[in-house]
Amino acid sequence: MCIRDSAQTWYPSTLPSADEDLYQRLLQLYQHDDALRTRLQEGLATREGLEIEGAQSRRPRFANLTRACGQLLADNADASCAVLEMSGWDTHTAQINRLDRQFRQFDEGLQALREALGAQWSNTLIAIGTEFGRTVAINGTGGTDHGTASVLLLAGGALGGGRVFGEWPGLASADLFEGRDLRPTSDIRSWIGAALAEHWSLDGQQQWAIF
Repeated sequence: MCIRDSAQTWYPSTLPSADEDLYQRLLQLYQHDDALRTRLQEGLATREGLEIEGAQSRRPRFANLTRACGQLLADNADASCAVLEMSGWDTHTAQINRLDRQFRQFDEGLQALREALGAQWSNTLIAIGTEFGRTVAINGTGGTDHGTASVLLLAGGALGGGRVFGEWPGLASADLFEGRDLRPTSDIRSWIGAALAEHWSLDGQQQWAIF
């Protein structure tokens, strides 16, 4: 795998599909513009290859997104990295039932990604993180509020798993940050950077450019 200078953003469309006649008219319109015509042709090829089940849904399931992502990475030699987002983790109330649904969908998504990647799974590294943690104690509505620290999970066929790294501060009252949060012990970017440096054979300068 390699790192490209450019990046692309894609998400299943929630807009009505255009008919084929529109695409043909656009191709005719762009026939004298190499850049626009090439981009449109690339977009049409990606659209045809993905064939996402449920893409017309207002809120596509996470598994639809991961499956499409896996197909894109497996079939496109120019794609070496993707960033996906799954919302719904801000569980201020009724956390137990909500997290049960969230983790089930998340598990389905990872399984769909693995299946779609096929043979490329053995070359894949997945970093799973969050932008903020949760409080240790449950609040008055059966949920947890915004906290400080959290955990970073690494997975994928390219990883020798089954290990825990870093310093675990503990959940005893005396060990909590400001008496409420898991105490932060390291910067999540250092772990992701080290993992990518190993996976992509990056030198120190390249790693520094990313983080």
